[in-house]
Amino acid sequence: MQPVKSLAASAALGACILAALPGAASAASSITPSRLNCDSFRIDGSPPNQALVCVTTNSTPAPTPTPTPTPTPTPTPTPTPTPAGGFCGNYTNVQSTSLGWGNGGFTTQSLPAGRFPGDMTIVASFTVPAGYSTGGLGSLSIAEYGGPPTTRLVTISTQPCDFRNLTQLDPAGVTAPLAAANGSILLMPWSTADYGVATLKPGTTYYVNIQNKSYRNGATTCNPGASCDAIVTLSLP
Repeated sequence: MQPVKSLAASAALGACILAALPGAASAASSITPSRLNCDSFRIDGSPPNQALVCVTTNSTPAPTPTPTPTPTPTPTPTPTPTPAGGFCGNYTNVQSTSLGWGNGGFTTQSLPAGRFPGDMTIVASFTVPAGYSTGGLGSLSIAEYGGPPTTRLVTISTQPCDFRNLTQLDPAGVTAPLAAANGSILLMPWSTADYGVATLKPGTTYYVNIQNKSYRNGATTCNPGASCDAIVTLSLP
C-alpha cells in the first residue's frame, strides 16, 4: 500500500479500511479529525486482530534556545602610576603628578585622589630643559590651601619619595636630596648656576616629595580622616 499524503484522503482511507475490518461500525465512529493528523496509514496484524496505525513522518524541530548574553565586565579604574625607581616602595599611599616647566603649579585637590591625608606622599616631577642656562634664582613654594596651616616635609631630589639623610644633603642628589625644608609655608630657592642653593642641571628630571609630617619627631601633622590640602608653585628665575 502506498502512503496517503492528503489529510482528506487519509480520513477517507481510514474510514474505508475500518469499514472492512471486524467491528468496523464502532471503530469508524471513533475517527475524528484530531486523530487523523497523519501523513499516512498502515494496517498492522492479521485478521481478525488488525489495527489501523497513524504514521507521522514530519515533526516540528525544537526551537533553538536564545543564548544568554554575556554581561559586559565593569572596567577596572586605572590607578595613578607610582614613579619607577626611587623609594616609593617604602610608602603605601603615593600620589604622583608632574609640573610643567614654567610658572605654574597645582593644588592637592586637583590630583586624582582629590585630597591630601596624613598617610599620603605626593611626588611631583619636573624636567629642566636641555640647554637651559638662564641665571638667577627660581623657587618652589608650598602653602596651605583651603585649610589651616599644616607642617609639611618637602624635598627636591633626583629620586621619587626621597627622604633620606636629611641632615646631610647631597648637592648631586646621590646619597640624599638636594634640598629639604619643614614648615607650614615654605619657599625653596633653586638655580641652574652655583648660587649656594639647590643647583639643577639642564636635561635632568627632579622630584618634589611632600608629606604632612614633622621632621623633628616624624609624626604625622594631619589629623586622621582629615585632608590637609596644599598648593605647590614652581617659579622660574
